[in-house]
Amino acid sequence: MIADMLQRLTAHNDQIPLSSSTLTRFHSRAPPGISIVDYLRRIVKYASVERVCLLILLVYIDRVCERNRSFTISSLTVHRFIITGVTVACKALCDSFLQNSMYAKVGGISTKELNVLEIEFLTLIGWDLAASAERLQDYYRNLVRQHPGFCMVPHAQVAALRGSADAAATVGEGVPAQGSSGDWTGTSAFVEAAEEMEAVAMMRQQQVEQGAKYSEPEYVHGDGGEMHPGGVDVQMTA
Repeated sequence: MIADMLQRLTAHNDQIPLSSSTLTRFHSRAPPGISIVDYLRRIVKYASVERVCLLILLVYIDRVCERNRSFTISSLTVHRFIITGVTVACKALCDSFLQNSMYAKVGGISTKELNVLEIEFLTLIGWDLAASAERLQDYYRNLVRQHPGFCMVPHAQVAALRGSADAAATVGEGVPAQGSSGDWTGTSAFVEAAEEMEAVAMMRQQQVEQGAKYSEPEYVHGDGGEMHPGGVDVQMTA
């Protein structure tokens, strides 16, 4: 949902003419060659980002744009804004977080550039990085309302379905795959429980594949500002 919201926002703002007076450190010379959803998945996969650090990105966008009327989230700024926002959000909201060098590597930029972007980000937002639970809940509700395939579910129903997911994992019955028949698709009223079951499935798969190694190319910025595979492979252990 967050990726879709950012995609629609960038598509709208890309229609606004760009002038030299509105350029910031977040601007690339050309749109990066990785989609927003793939970029978010990469960050979540390799930086173990909590969900709240993604949701609060929407709060940060509103705060930055409110304080800086000329700043827009476009295809030229969204990727650097995301990785910088995630970096500061993890530091502000989480008990543990990674070093900037790791966030930079995952985000496809240099540590030096991320350090500069972090300072710029904090200046733009006025160091206002926290948000109340009520405010985050409001943003989440609004996000759900704008996506017809999703809806809010009473906690009792979610808890019951989560219990079913745990039981299925315990007895080895498996977990319904996303897109299968029943109430486990993106159009289901039980989206939160489905996500929980998907997480259980992923955990079981990681246990099976434990010890297996794979590499994925690090996305680096070229001279034209675009992101492309290159540099040192990111070595990960499942």
